[in-house]
Amino acid sequence: MNFLVYFIFHSFFFYISTRGLKAEWAEVTIDFQVGWGGFGFYIAGNYAATSGYFARSCNAGLWTTFYSIFPGIFSIIWYYYGGNTHQNQYQNQAEIEFR
Repeated sequence: MNFLVYFIFHSFFFYISTRGLKAEWAEVTIDFQVGWGGFGFYIAGNYAATSGYFARSCNAGLWTTFYSIFPGIFSIIWYYYGGNTHQNQYQNQAEIEFR
């Protein structure tokens, strides 16, 4: 249940904020990575190192990174096998601008 809360809310609010600010770099993969990373940060609190701020910071960073990798791997596989046509859209846009 906590995964769904972190994943849905973090992804949704990040999506809204980046689109509201018209960030050109924003895409769906990053939105999902933020949601999964938020859950990784939650998991880090459950398995926190007991000594020192540095150890706790590394622990949180490692769990957040670990969980953020999954949407990236999924996106790589998705784009590799042609699941999305972003590449075609960019290629068509470049051809139009070239003319």
